[in-house]
Amino acid sequence: MKRTLWLGCIIAVFSVVVVPTGALAHDEEEAEAAWGNANKEAREAFEKGDYALAEKHLQDAIEHAEEFGDKDVRLAVTLNNLAVLYSSQEKYEEATPLLHRAIEVWENAEGADSPKAAQGYSNLAVLYINQRKYGDAEPLYRRALAVHEKTKGPEDPLVARDLHDLAELLSEEKKYAEADSLYKRSLAIAEKAFGPDDITVGFTLENYARMLRLTDRNKEAEVLEARARSIREKLGR
Repeated sequence: MKRTLWLGCIIAVFSVVVVPTGALAHDEEEAEAAWGNANKEAREAFEKGDYALAEKHLQDAIEHAEEFGDKDVRLAVTLNNLAVLYSSQEKYEEATPLLHRAIEVWENAEGADSPKAAQGYSNLAVLYINQRKYGDAEPLYRRALAVHEKTKGPEDPLVARDLHDLAELLSEEKKYAEADSLYKRSLAIAEKAFGPDDITVGFTLENYARMLRLTDRNKEAEVLEARARSIREKLGR
């Protein structure tokens, strides 16, 4: 069950934080520019598949970000970006402490209910899942879900994603009863947020159906699979 780290919405891309120039002192403005350029160059190198160059630029970006202090979100973003890079190369041991530090920075900067920290919880869960450390991943997904339910509301698309990801993990752990309940909640939120024919709905239907087949609920699975096929046909996917 190989997964990809995410930033912002669903899957990983390098992220930046925009700070109004007028809010910065001259020295910090220079550091901000250097940090932003290093992240931009890292992103470009990553997209070209030059991971060694991307790593160099991100290490530079971390040095610049540390000038802003250990509670600045730009440091957390850069640590997270380097973790994304390492994870894409399956360097999970290198990525894990970076995410732990990023989460700590986000929590210190924005509080325990920070949506950015919740993003970090999910990314750290992905690292553990890719190493088959499911017991370490589960509480992190639950924590991310709790933060998003509290800060975004129980029917936000981010909650649907968290429910889906946790259901996938629980299915892998053979905790089928709870996974079933979470898939249903995720599907209901996705249908309301995106409409019944959205690809996100189709994706959830397919994964839910796969779990149903694991529990010999084949007729129910067939209904969901038919719906998912219909969605893909309508969207040309």
